[in-house]
Amino acid sequence: MKQFLLAGFLLLLSACTPAPEPSSAPASTQPGNTQPFTTGAIPDQDPEKLQRLYSKLAEYLQAELGVPVVYKPVTDYTAAVTAFKVNDLDMVWFGGLTGVQARLQVPGASAIAQRDIDANFHTVFIATKRAASSPCKRLKS
Repeated sequence: MKQFLLAGFLLLLSACTPAPEPSSAPASTQPGNTQPFTTGAIPDQDPEKLQRLYSKLAEYLQAELGVPVVYKPVTDYTAAVTAFKVNDLDMVWFGGLTGVQARLQVPGASAIAQRDIDANFHTVFIATKRAASSPCKRLKS
């Protein structure tokens, strides 16, 4: 299943990424003619571990797509959504809530891959008896 998701992701990404302009020199030696495709992730692990993992992903995508790809770390979950919203990040590995927040803030954004286990993810709300029985306590949007 992971290979299927990765293949679909690469197909979608290649369709959305402009092809590099033809030239005899490799893209890495051409001065600034191609903007890098920038990836990021929510900081849910040690920053050094994320740097190692997502730098490998960036290297893989760069080799497969033929365009510069870089991993850009963020400081917190809100920063990941904001960076995506203002186009500082082109693709982000979001969690459930941040994925919804990003799609609500960026028209046309969509989820292109998810782990098998995330399809069965569920949320539980826990409240005290007092809060649960009070008709006056309502969540405000």
